[in-house]
Amino acid sequence: MTRPTAPTAAGRPVERIDTQSTAFAGWLTSAFVWMFMALALTGVVGWFTLTNEAILQRVTDLYLFLIIGQLAIGFGLGLAITRISATVATLLFFVYAATMGATIAVIIYAMGYSTTTVVSAAAAAGGMFGGAAIYGLVTRRNLATMAGYLVMALIGIIVASVVNIFIGWETLNFLISVAGVVIFTGLTAYTVQQIATGRLAAWLGPDKGAIFGAFQLYLNAINLFLYFLRIFGSSR
Repeated sequence: MTRPTAPTAAGRPVERIDTQSTAFAGWLTSAFVWMFMALALTGVVGWFTLTNEAILQRVTDLYLFLIIGQLAIGFGLGLAITRISATVATLLFFVYAATMGATIAVIIYAMGYSTTTVVSAAAAAGGMFGGAAIYGLVTRRNLATMAGYLVMALIGIIVASVVNIFIGWETLNFLISVAGVVIFTGLTAYTVQQIATGRLAAWLGPDKGAIFGAFQLYLNAINLFLYFLRIFGSSR
């Protein structure tokens, strides 16, 4: 999805806003807390869906509508974030996270991924996400230019994924998955830098900035998990 974050000037060291001031105190932690709460909700809904056959069947029947709804929420939140309240943004975020749990459950069931594969993908995604987050937090390099290239690359793999639906080339599927891991690892570092420098808080306010930052981190984490799931699943 589009990622309308406050711009940073490329080509020079990133400038950090004073996040120790009263206005910004604790908001960086809040972004991560909201993200982990959303991931927990996704996990609970996914587990509940997978362990209830009737619900799993119902979600499978509604899968296309859920995907369309997620796209609408994702793009809507990104485009309307400056006009909606923090409460509405939080509600949309958690609706998105809940429906994501249901759709991931359908993917796991339909593809026949084992528990070992799912756990391995989650562990790999967590490790990659954590490493990228630390880099984004401590680096003095401005990652804005890198993020621009990564977004263009993301568009490229989306197009390639659509093409591969029709040609079904397993090698291309694997390459797309590897590229997806690289892209969302880089975007994680960039997003953390945007949060850590206080730019999202300065742009949207501490409360809404924390929610929107958490939403972007959540998207990165989920996509890392899904791409690792495809990589490990293809090696079965």
